Amino acid sequence: MHLVSEVDAVVPGIKLTIGLFLKHGPGWHSYWKNPGTVGMATRVKWKLPKGCTAGPLRWQLPQRTKMGVYTVWGYEGEALLLTDISVPKRLVGKGGLEFTTDVSCMVCSKTCNPGNAKVSIVLPRRDNAKVIANWRARFEKIRGQQPRRMERTWCVAATRSAETYTLTLTPNAKGGANDQVRDLYFFAEVEILTGRGQAAARPAAQRRRVSRWRNGERSGCGCSHHYSREEAPGSTLSRGPQHTLPGRRENGAA
Repeated sequence: MHLVSEVDAVVPGIKLTIGLFLKHGPGWHSYWKNPGTVGMATRVKWKLPKGCTAGPLRWQLPQRTKMGVYTVWGYEGEALLLTDISVPKRLVGKGGLEFTTDVSCMVCSKTCNPGNAKVSIVLPRRDNAKVIANWRARFEKIRGQQPRRMERTWCVAATRSAETYTLTLTPNAKGGANDQVRDLYFFAEVEILTGRGQAAARPAAQRRRVSRWRNGERSGCGCSHHYSREEAPGSTLSRGPQHTLPGRRENGAA
């Protein structure tokens, strides 16, 4: 793992984005912010130049992978996690600026290895910065994967039963929704929910239903998604094949 930047210098007063680049060996994976049934999310703790402040991690869209018999949410191959750094207009000192983070993560294959690493990047300070084209493209891809509000394209409603929450999604009458999407898949940011028990179906024209997260009854209309009772609102929507997810975490970290 190492830190990367989409620009070649720090410009006083201009926000900087730094990426934590992870490259996994064949058969290995690390975890998203909500790993699912087992696993541990990657965490970072920044040490920054004076006056700089770090925002929260901006996560790459996760993949569904396997840890033993469990479906988990994480990353195989390469992953890029972004952090926005606010840079003051006046920077103390002279010379290059060092950005350092302590990383805690877990990588798993047939076994799991928790680990810690300290990684740094040093960038010069200048009045102007040049874009590093290949990294800018990858940074922009991750920015495009961030959750965003759906009200302009989809009508979203939620109901709650004794065992589940149900989300119903219907294309907005004003248009803009892709009502030809074949499948829906939800990644829940809340750790109570895991990676099994989710399925998608289209019960009527221009409607989608995602049903049954742990003991949920199938809904009769719209696009519905069932959550466990314990889960709070706030899930990330992405396309994906039909799948199942239960509600409660059944085990500790792998």
